[in-house]
Amino acid sequence: MYPEINLSSLPSLSLLNKDQLPHCSAIYFLLDCENRVLYVGKARNLCARWKDHHRFEQLKKLNRKSNIKIAWLVCENNKELLDQTERYFIELYQPLLNKTPVPAKKIIPSEIALQKTLIKLSKLNVIILGIASPDNSSQPTVYLKYPVLGRRGLSGTVSSIFKSDNRATCLRWKKYDTRSKFNFWETRCNGITIDVAPFDGLVFVLERTKIQKLLGVEMLCLKDPEFTEIVQLWPFIEKQHPGVSVFKQDPIPRLWTKSV
Repeated sequence: MYPEINLSSLPSLSLLNKDQLPHCSAIYFLLDCENRVLYVGKARNLCARWKDHHRFEQLKKLNRKSNIKIAWLVCENNKELLDQTERYFIELYQPLLNKTPVPAKKIIPSEIALQKTLIKLSKLNVIILGIASPDNSSQPTVYLKYPVLGRRGLSGTVSSIFKSDNRATCLRWKKYDTRSKFNFWETRCNGITIDVAPFDGLVFVLERTKIQKLLGVEMLCLKDPEFTEIVQLWPFIEKQHPGVSVFKQDPIPRLWTKSV
């Protein structure tokens, strides 16, 4: 025998407050602003179930038009009972979203994401320092530098760009050398490593750069003889990047894009 319930009297939270859901076994109901049932589900741990719910992105879009809340009915933590109770309420309320396909998440290829990111970095005066391959059999690494001067720099802005990529695209930026006060990042795209790091004093180099394309994006780049002079002036460059040389042509294979 299933309980008769008044949906409006059940405990509930707004969709965007899902992290505050209790750790209990329950049948849950997604309700719109008029208490219409959009979805019915079951959970042996309600809070854990909503940490990464497969319908969340879909519901978040609906929430912009109608404030959605999660209501729940506490149940015994018994799989068979939960299954039966869930089926009962789905049959009773015929929710709009149950038994409908989950919209596929838009996938942005890493190449396209990197291209958009390079456009943002180019506006921050990030430069192409050079390119190096550890040995003849390895794919090269392209070294990009963002300007810092003393304790001031663009580290926070650069980090925000990369974290946004990690959340929304297939591109994955990894932070390394976390001991530094400024952030060092790297990623791989189509087999090529992109290394982005701070350069104290880069502001004094900017006027000596030229334009070079990386993945079709125009960026500032050190060319000879300026590259050789800079490496001689700052010996730490060759220590940090053994084998670094002048960037002459774009090494990233274009699989998805043609031009910016």
